[in-house]
Amino acid sequence: MWGDSVGPQDPEGARLATGHLLGRGHQRIACVRTPLVERSRDQARSSAYRDAMRRRGLQPIAYFRLEPRQRVGAHQQSLRSV
Repeated sequence: MWGDSVGPQDPEGARLATGHLLGRGHQRIACVRTPLVERSRDQARSSAYRDAMRRRGLQPIAYFRLEPRQRVGAHQQSLRSV
């Protein structure tokens, strides 16, 4: 059964989130990706994040990819280095 739904505007949401953090003075912002999101939406978010960072003259950080059963703690050491 199909019905109406409202979905996020992935690229715009990523731009807004990254812009908000940059506006608050953050410069080291990582993008965490997951296969739980449709590939096209994941790529759109990641691309918008990279664009927002580059527009501010900052190098995007290599992203972290969390697998469905993986916990954030598994990447804790890597995230600390960001």
